Amino acid sequence: MKRLLLAAVVVLAACGGGSSGGLEAPEKAFERQLRYLADGQAGLAYEELHPAQQALFSKDIYMRCVKEGGSFDIGDIKIVKVYDEETTIPGTQVRVVSKAITATIEVKRGLLKSDTTDTYHEVLVDGVWRFAVADAAPYTATTCP
Repeated sequence: MKRLLLAAVVVLAACGGGSSGGLEAPEKAFERQLRYLADGQAGLAYEELHPAQQALFSKDIYMRCVKEGGSFDIGDIKIVKVYDEETTIPGTQVRVVSKAITATIEVKRGLLKSDTTDTYHEVLVDGVWRFAVADAAPYTATTCP
């Protein structure tokens, strides 16, 4: 289940702290993107994928892989910590300053329920928070994680 979550959501961030002016807080963007995936709205999630990964694989491949990953529900999302961190967008050589978000996520799949704590990244691109999948290789090989 953790692998599905990591494959579906994963790496994003941006510089600066919290929200300023009309800019959405990175942790709010993260929660929205995660719920897109849980609700099967892969097309909306793809639109918020980092452009460097959009250049690697198509929306059709991404949507197919999310669908093949199966459905899941998100219960509680607890943000543990938010901080600046430099990272590389997976599958690329693009280095970015991201907003690292350590979160505990309650994932439910059928009768199974588990809590997963991990760090994800949000990257500010043209005033919008973007995320990246943790492992781009399966998408670029047109196989799904």
